[in-house]
Amino acid sequence: MNFDLRLANRGDVVELKMLIEKSARTLLAPFYTERQIVLALDSSLGVDSQLILDRTFFVAVHLGVLVGCGGWSRRKTLFGSDHGANRESALLDPASDAARIRAFFVEPSQARRGIGTAILKACEEAASAEDFRRFELVATLGGVPLYERFGYVAVERFDVDLRDGHRFPVVRMRKSAFRNTYEDTQRAEAYARLEFANTYYLAYLDLPAILGDHVKGTRALDFGCGTGRSTRFLRDLGFEVVGVDIAEEMIGKAREIDPAGDYRLLADDDFSVFSPGSFDLALSMFTFDNIPGTDLKERIFTDLRKLLEPAGTLVSVVSSPEIYVHEWASFSTKDYPENRIARSGDVVRIVTTDFPDRRPTEDILFDEEAYREVYRAAGLDVVATYRPLARGDEPFPWISETKIAPWTIYVLRPS
Repeated sequence: MNFDLRLANRGDVVELKMLIEKSARTLLAPFYTERQIVLALDSSLGVDSQLILDRTFFVAVHLGVLVGCGGWSRRKTLFGSDHGANRESALLDPASDAARIRAFFVEPSQARRGIGTAILKACEEAASAEDFRRFELVATLGGVPLYERFGYVAVERFDVDLRDGHRFPVVRMRKSAFRNTYEDTQRAEAYARLEFANTYYLAYLDLPAILGDHVKGTRALDFGCGTGRSTRFLRDLGFEVVGVDIAEEMIGKAREIDPAGDYRLLADDDFSVFSPGSFDLALSMFTFDNIPGTDLKERIFTDLRKLLEPAGTLVSVVSSPEIYVHEWASFSTKDYPENRIARSGDVVRIVTTDFPDRRPTEDILFDEEAYREVYRAAGLDVVATYRPLARGDEPFPWISETKIAPWTIYVLRPS
């Protein structure tokens, strides 16, 4: 559906009140009693005029009618309307506080048509532009699935006190902003010098045998090729390979190193330049470590599946959760103890010690259960799983590699 986003103004208040009431009474009915909703509309659910005054509240407009709303805030108030309790107008500090995501409502007849997603993205982008790196919100029970799809994690469940002893269950959720640290010229230069050594050696060690056992055909796509190391690796194994990446700096360096290679810059996850069934193999080396959100991962895996011929194979090499809490020949995590309490979907940080650029990489922690669910939803079956360990006789200064697998290799086929 087509709709426009704009900032709300005072002239929208009357229509906003009607939209919020209709949305709450209809979309929240499966989760709350009618009395709970009515009482919440008198306090917690409603218009917060401060968001409009701060120009941080968006409305979605379709054919001149408001069909959705939602905003963010640089103030401490976490939830509630003009009539709500516990309002705090003090400003947040982007260096230490999380921006608030506030008051999302959609016209019931237009639900699940991308309105909430578009408003959420606009809010996160606007807050990020003011240097907020984390987001926090209080979700109704009906809103939790939307936020979970985009990387928000429940941290507390509690009840909001209403009149007459009634309570309104809600969920406090948080998310860390994700920055693609590979869209960076200095980082591209550093990765261009990486070899198949140290911890990285284990990621590639068994791939020739794995590909030999599971792949028929030579047409290959290297998704998230970076500076082309994995693309050239496949070519040396006899594949006719195309390397693709969304980072212009990485593709530029790949072309500089390997002018004869086929390296293509993608616009986000747009694979429309390729026809369905174009490849026998799709390889992804660490790429999904850097893709936030279950929804986006699922969509990309679905698109990759469609690019495979019916008997094609997708090989996805990802970081194991353990890589973010131990020391390695190629990596250090000792400066990021918060990684130990991270849950699937959270941002984690790790430093690559194989090159001089010691800025941390921001990855997304994703455990095996979460990956298997994404694969299932994307129409892919796991046919083999590998967790390579070092033997101890290799010419590298192993730290944890002989006891703990830093990588997980999934071999997938269309269901």
